Amino acid sequence: MAYMEIAESSTLRRFKCKVYFTEVSLVKGEKVEVPNEWAISALSHSDLLFSFTKEDEAFFKGLSEDKIASINRQVEEEILSPKDAVALFIPKTRAKKTSAPKTPTKTSKAKKE
Repeated sequence: MAYMEIAESSTLRRFKCKVYFTEVSLVKGEKVEVPNEWAISALSHSDLLFSFTKEDEAFFKGLSEDKIASINRQVEEEILSPKDAVALFIPKTRAKKTSAPKTPTKTSKAKKE
């Protein structure tokens, strides 16, 4: 499921729409879950922002050529394959840096004679 919210730059404070057979009411500053299929059909709406999660990766990997063409008509970047859609819409997870455990350094004291 995608998350839909009103864009910060939008002059709208409220937004109502039908998502398939359900009426959705949205207030600026809130996020609402919507189906991925519906979200990709509304990507070009200038007042709305859509965000996807890692769980949506399988959806994008299974996109048909027709869906990819639909996305291409709505976004500025060219998407040629489902892999391109995943790269554009799914947030990249950063690998945690693992460092070697620090060992205490020994300091030698010079003996005064």
